[in-house]
Amino acid sequence: MEALVKTHETEVKKAVTEVETWIEKGKESKSKIKDCQEECQKTEAKYSDTFKSIASAAHEITSTAKEEKNMKGEVRFMAGSLVKLAAAVTKAG
Repeated sequence: MEALVKTHETEVKKAVTEVETWIEKGKESKSKIKDCQEECQKTEAKYSDTFKSIASAAHEITSTAKEEKNMKGEVRFMAGSLVKLAAAVTKAG
C-alpha cells in the first residue's frame, strides 16, 4: 500500500512540475507577444508621417486627375460651342 501511495505521489509531483513548466512557457509567450506589440507600435510611430505623406500625395494626385478630367470636359464643351457658333456665322454670312 505504501508503495502505491509513493507511486501516486511521484505521478502527482510530475504532473505539478509539468503544469508549472507550461505556466512558465505561457509567461514567456506573453512576454514575447508584449515585446512584439511594443515593437509594432514603435515601427508604426516611426513611419506614421511617411504613411500620412503617401496618403496625402495619393489624394493630391487623385484630385489633380479629377480636375484635369473636368477641364477636358469643359474644353470639349467650349469647342463644341465654337463649332456651332462658326457654323451659325458661316450660315448667316
